[in-house]
Amino acid sequence: MEFAERVRILMKENGLSNKALAEKTGEHNTAISNYLTGKRKPKADFILKLADVFEDADLNWLFRGSGRDILQEEGTKYSVPKTPELIIESIEENLGELKQLLSQK
Repeated sequence: MEFAERVRILMKENGLSNKALAEKTGEHNTAISNYLTGKRKPKADFILKLADVFEDADLNWLFRGSGRDILQEEGTKYSVPKTPELIIESIEENLGELKQLLSQK
């Protein structure tokens, strides 16, 4: 999972649009879009602003992609959602895969 995808996950968990993230970080909306599509690599000052915006986030996971996974088997990772709504959504999305994994044990 790439950095941009992890940022999108945090944005979704926190109910932030591109515009809202731009406002919170002081970046232009176009810059946010470019970061999220991989057209531009974020600079250090933007990354520090993300740490402030997502202060409860696991920064190791955000920047390196590790440390937040609750289940890893055969290369499949499930991240921990923050809100009850996102937990339910995540469970519904992954229910079939989870049933398969549990039936194999």
